[in-house]
Order: sequence, then C-alpha cells, then structure tokens
Amino acid sequence: AGQVSGNYQANQGLSVEFTIAQREVEAVWLVNGVVVSDYSLGYNGDKGYTITAQYSGWTNGDENDEPTSLSVTVPSDFRNVGSYSFTAGFATGAEKGNYKFGDQDDEDSVTQTFSIAQAKITVKIKPQTSIYGEDIVSLTVGASKNTETALYTVTGNLYDNADTIFSLSTEATSTSDVGEYAITGTATGTNSGNYEVTFEDADDSGVSYGAYTVPRRPVVI
Repeated sequence: AGQVSGNYQANQGLSVEFTIAQREVEAVWLVNGVVVSDYSLGYNGDKGYTITAQYSGWTNGDENDEPTSLSVTVPSDFRNVGSYSFTAGFATGAEKGNYKFGDQDDEDSVTQTFSIAQAKITVKIKPQTSIYGEDIVSLTVGASKNTETALYTVTGNLYDNADTIFSLSTEATSTSDVGEYAITGTATGTNSGNYEVTFEDADDSGVSYGAYTVPRRPVVI
C-alpha cells in the first residue's frame, strides 16, 4: 500500500456542489370535501359550496400517503350565478421553497375557475276567473318557497324565500269585456338571475293554463 501511494500526489481537497430542485406538484380541488374534475356547479341558494384544495408532498423520496391542504382564497360573492376565480397557495414558507406548481421555479400559487349555473324551474300558471264587473283576482306572487299556490305550480328547486323569483300579470281588469285574457309570467326580483324560469300556459286536460277568463254577469229579470 505504501508503494502504491507513492505514485500519487494528494490534492488539497475536492469540492462537489449538489443542487436540490423544487419538486413540481399538482393542486387537486375539492367541493364539499369531494375531489372534482368538473368545475361547473348549480345554484343552490344560501346552502352554497365549500371549496378547498390540496396536494401530495414527498418525504424521503416517497410521495406522502396523506395530502396536504393548501391555503385557498375564496371570492366574497361566491353564491350567485357567475364565474369565480379561486387561488390556492402553499401554507408555509418551507412548502414554497421545496415545491412549485408549474415549470418555473417559485410558482407558489395556482388558480382555478368555478362557475355556478342557473337553477331551472318551471311555473305552470293556473287559470283564474272573475265575473264581469267584479275586481279581478290578485296575481301577487309572495316571497316563499311554496311550490303550489292558488296561482301556480312550480316544478324544480326553489332555494330562496326572501324575495320573489317571478311575477304574474294580466291585461284583464274589473271593467274588461267578457272574454279570455292571457296571464303573463315574468322573471323578476333580486334572485331571479339565479334561476332559469320557464312558464307553461298550454292547454292540459281541457284546462287553459295561463288564461284569465271573464264570464258574463248573470242578470235576474
């Protein structure tokens, strides 16, 4: 061993530099605690949705079994129909230093657009009648979740009861001539934009839905 060592000259030292690069991870989005890949939601009133995000970190060269939560910024008006941009980022400085979301270093946040679509309801306008010369039936629609009243039947989900979703009107008055007049439905109110309202006024089983009838006034001779 001594003879071999005599053939070499010891160096003053060897320096090797290693670089540990940030690991790229993918954010996973959850709605009400369930992982989703479809970011289109339906309007559901004050019930709303809880949006969270997470990613899978690494320890000792292995992907962690349990995902790590991300910090999510929720738009303040996330309730009504529309599109909303959510931002998720690493919760700690250590995570920001070790991970990234894209190809470029230090990409420490990611955005995702969620949309809320209108809830669909169908309003079947019940026929109304008043004898010639009498006051017409009030067509005022109250602010309620009632799916059936003396004026209408609603199919679909009504989520709001603090505001009217639609209104009803007719050209018939207490002085209108004998005949049949249309009852018109109109989507109106603060929350009407959150609903796709379809009004039915077709004949069904011999009943003229959406019609206001003024019959003759009986005369006693």
